[in-house]
Amino acid sequence: MPHLPHFLLLTLLAAPPEPAETVLLRYQFIPGAQWLHQTETVTSGEVVLRSADGQERRLPVDLQLGAAVLYRVTKLDPATGQATLEVRLRRLRLTRPGENGELALALDLQALDDGIRLQRGEQAWTLPASLEAALPPGAGEGFGTVDPRLLLAPYLLVVTPDGSVKRREQRTWCERLAETDLLGVAAALAQPFGPALAELPARPVAVGQAWRQPREEPAPGGAGTYPIELRYQLAAVEDSVAPPSLRVEYDAAADLGDRPFTLRLGPDQNQAMTLERLHQEIVGRYRFQPRTGRLAEQVQTARLVTTSRGQTAEGAFTIESSLTVQSSLTRADAGGE
Repeated sequence: MPHLPHFLLLTLLAAPPEPAETVLLRYQFIPGAQWLHQTETVTSGEVVLRSADGQERRLPVDLQLGAAVLYRVTKLDPATGQATLEVRLRRLRLTRPGENGELALALDLQALDDGIRLQRGEQAWTLPASLEAALPPGAGEGFGTVDPRLLLAPYLLVVTPDGSVKRREQRTWCERLAETDLLGVAAALAQPFGPALAELPARPVAVGQAWRQPREEPAPGGAGTYPIELRYQLAAVEDSVAPPSLRVEYDAAADLGDRPFTLRLGPDQNQAMTLERLHQEIVGRYRFQPRTGRLAEQVQTARLVTTSRGQTAEGAFTIESSLTVQSSLTRADAGGE
């Protein structure tokens, strides 16, 4: 076999590789379209209470949360693709360990065509949808000052095709849930993927390329939020199913400390606390369909370790928690597309 001339060999070696094919991930909004995001979240772990005299109490954590949230496109700017979305919680279901240690239904709140169904434990009520109508006796217990019907009230999001929220009107159902005695500071567990759509990369990306995006996470005890930077990568093109989808993988880690907050213990029972340490790790992935502009599904595992300190008349105490939160989201059409 003849040898290649040196100048030709050097030219071939120096030739740039073929550019990778890129794709721009963008949501496609259609006026009147509506869809459901159904999330399932399982939280497991342990909370340890320690008093100044060395006594400790260990509390296992085993919560299962299911939520169905309806999105509807009420307005679309054809020039920019920016859309106004009406968002409504349609169902919220919570199970946690009962007196015998087995999982028991703690809450099931569901929107019906002619009202609202509420079940708490063995008790169930049908609530009138109008806030002007009185609640049945006992239906409001556990919700504090929050009318349970407000959890199903709509709020509006103005979002861009990359998922960025430009404006929000009214309070979200998760914010209202945080004011109840049912979950309180743990209400953020009901919205593991945030209050809106997953944000997409700002630029076109190819398989193997990575990007970073900041996000605000709710701090324990309702002490505002803290920043966390997620690292994303377009991992693969999955074309074995129709329509083809892109698999995006992500991870993140954050550390936080020395932040005061108020722990809600019950109606008119608040305890001043200091968050001494928080460490969080997140690993997840989602599938996006570029042809239809839809997020098909998302899964995520988050691990959270915290140490908090408080002071009462009896002395100082600490609360240590170690939790694993496993979440999944699926999309289902609800008409209009």
